[in-house]
Amino acid sequence: LAPMMLTRKTLTCGSGLGARKGSRLVAVRSSDMGSSPSYQPPPSGMDTPVGDKVGRWIQTPFDMLSFGPRVGAGALVSAPERLQSLSSDFERAMELLQDPRPLDEKSQVLMREIEDTMVSFLERGADVETDVLSNIKTVLPAEAANMLTELIPEPPSRQGTDVGMSAPYADQMYEDA
Repeated sequence: LAPMMLTRKTLTCGSGLGARKGSRLVAVRSSDMGSSPSYQPPPSGMDTPVGDKVGRWIQTPFDMLSFGPRVGAGALVSAPERLQSLSSDFERAMELLQDPRPLDEKSQVLMREIEDTMVSFLERGADVETDVLSNIKTVLPAEAANMLTELIPEPPSRQGTDVGMSAPYADQMYEDA
C-alpha cells in the first residue's frame, strides 16, 4: 500500500446564485496526487461541472419557484417520446453498468444524462408556459397583460443570455471565503 497523506480539496456545490464552495481535509494515497502514470484526464465533454446546464434555470427567485412546474409540464409533454425510447434507455443503462470504467466516471456519465433530460424537460415546460401565458394575455385587458409581462420574466431558454455574469442577481453570487 502506498503511504497516505492529508490534503485539502476544494469542493463546489451547485452553480449560480446558490453556489457554495468549501474545503475538506481528506486522506489521499501519495500515488494519487497526480504524479501517477495511470492517471488519465476525463473524456471530452466532461470538462464542465455537472449542474451548469440546470444552473441557468434557477437564477432568479421566479425561476426557482417555476422550476418544478416547468419540469413537470415538460415531462408530461415529453412522455410519449420517452415511452418510445424506454427500451433504448434501458439498454444504455445496462451498457453503462457493464462498462469497465471506474465508478466515478460512470456516475458522472449518469448525472450528465439526467441533467440533459431535465434540461430538455425544462425547455419543453417553458414552451408550454409561454404558450399558456400568451393565450391568457389575449383575453386580458392591455393593462393587465402588460403587468403580467412585467411580473413574469422570459424563461432562460428564450433570453439568449449565457450563464455567466450577465445573469440576474449575478452581483449577489457567493464568493470563496
